Amino acid sequence: MGHTYAMVYIEGAKTGLKVRMLVDTGATYTILPPSLGERLGIMKFPRKTKTILADKRVIECEFGTALV
Repeated sequence: MGHTYAMVYIEGAKTGLKVRMLVDTGATYTILPPSLGERLGIMKFPRKTKTILADKRVIECEFGTALV
């Protein structure tokens, strides 16, 4: 089994970028490094939310919206 990557265009409030991302067909959310979110101008919602990772850990994280 290998990894599948795709070139994806992500657009935030400031700018849009093409980035190479790992494809996860079972994912509900797209997770980005905070530095990329800041660069794109993705505005964070005023509260954090809990989410369950693939390894069943529950984490609290910031979230916002972007076009992918």
